[in-house]
Amino acid sequence: MYFEDETSAILNIAEYITTAADSLFKATKYIYALGSERYYECDIKDVFRVILNNIRTPERLEAFRLDISAPNCAEMETPAYSAVSDLILFSFAVRLPLLEQQGVGLTDEQALAVYDTVMLGRSVTPGGFIKDSYEDIRRRVKKHRPLPPYKTDWFRAYIYAHCPALAEINNKNTFLMGAVEPLFSMFYLQFERDLQKYVLSLSRAGS
Repeated sequence: MYFEDETSAILNIAEYITTAADSLFKATKYIYALGSERYYECDIKDVFRVILNNIRTPERLEAFRLDISAPNCAEMETPAYSAVSDLILFSFAVRLPLLEQQGVGLTDEQALAVYDTVMLGRSVTPGGFIKDSYEDIRRRVKKHRPLPPYKTDWFRAYIYAHCPALAEINNKNTFLMGAVEPLFSMFYLQFERDLQKYVLSLSRAGS
């Protein structure tokens, strides 16, 4: 794919992916806060709608007046839960080769450059909770093999292994676990569509 300034385009695409991952991470805190005593004052469908319509600006969720600070979300204010941010980012980045299947003609070199930029300074396979790898997905794309949809089982596995306060059986934690699966899946689909449009817009701007 042609970009007038390829280096700038790669940096912008990497930043787009990073911002989206950060937004989903922050959205999990709003979902957790929604499960507190204010639950019945807010419709989760409205919260999902705002998240999915603004995947890079989670601060719009502040309109619901959900408190994501401690002590309301104290269980998430830990180094262990902060690592979920990198897991989300990795789960997005490894699927970059799929852009080729979706008609966004990044070359192998461009897609790898974006991946390397996104993962710079981060663990390439954070804890092994996400089984996918960039190279495996790239090979499957090249062979035109179907890939499974974006999965969220790694989130539950990580929480059970490293965040005991969130793994306890109670109403708030159960609400979080139940909401995360559809949230992550719908968020990824919207992110994928938006990323395609964004990459194509960068290419058109350079043509």
